[in-house]
Amino acid sequence: MAVVASDVNPQILPTPLLCWRNGGIPAALEVYDPAKSSYLAWIFSGELIHDAYASLYRVVTGFLVGAVLALPLGLMMARTIASISCSIR
Repeated sequence: MAVVASDVNPQILPTPLLCWRNGGIPAALEVYDPAKSSYLAWIFSGELIHDAYASLYRVVTGFLVGAVLALPLGLMMARTIASISCSIR
């Protein structure tokens, strides 16, 4: 299946040429450098709130996906074990 270049966001999947130009690190994934600006600038720019929200969103989404998969599986396992123990008696 071929992917057209306009279908993919370059911040999510940058081209090899873009990675090579940036020294292997895409511009969106650069690590915060305190030498370029201060922590206060990071806090008051609104970027800290955005980063905290993104992290919280990932944690809650991961928890919900795990719960949605684990709850039915646990109930099925409990039912299977109960039916096995009833048939053994």
